[in-house]
Amino acid sequence: MLTLSTCKQKVNFKVNIIGRPGSPRGVYLRQAQEAAVKQTFSVQVDPIFATKDNVDIDTQQKRVEFEMKFKLEATADFVDVPPFFLLMHNGRSFKFEVDPTNLGPGVHTAKILGYDTTKPEMGPRFYVPITIVKSLDENVSISLGELEVSASNPFLDRNYNHRDGILIQS
Repeated sequence: MLTLSTCKQKVNFKVNIIGRPGSPRGVYLRQAQEAAVKQTFSVQVDPIFATKDNVDIDTQQKRVEFEMKFKLEATADFVDVPPFFLLMHNGRSFKFEVDPTNLGPGVHTAKILGYDTTKPEMGPRFYVPITIVKSLDENVSISLGELEVSASNPFLDRNYNHRDGILIQS
């Protein structure tokens, strides 16, 4: 017989971001305009029960009664999540905010971790990956110095064969 506690242990979770093309599993901000503003996202978490063809009344009743309370944690300060999340048998969503406005140039990553409040020692039961790529400012200029042009430099001579390193006499 399937008890509620064994039902919770055999459950996997499908996570996707609502409203993003392709139903992604996480958030990936790489365009300059995306990484310049604070954004709110919704994530859908659906329980995936064991694939056994057990359709007896007791098993189905336990699935309908399924309920898990999660403690949510973000691994970075630029992600704001609600403290708890209650998941039912048919799935549920929650909103979180990502504020990349104070991040410097580079790649920044974080995760939202969902811990079962009854067994936190099992580790996170699901997670939502977040990646933000902040590009360098567009006004940055790089100076390579000046190239000195002299008549004695064969590389600047138009008769110089660059492929073979041969100076062609005219």
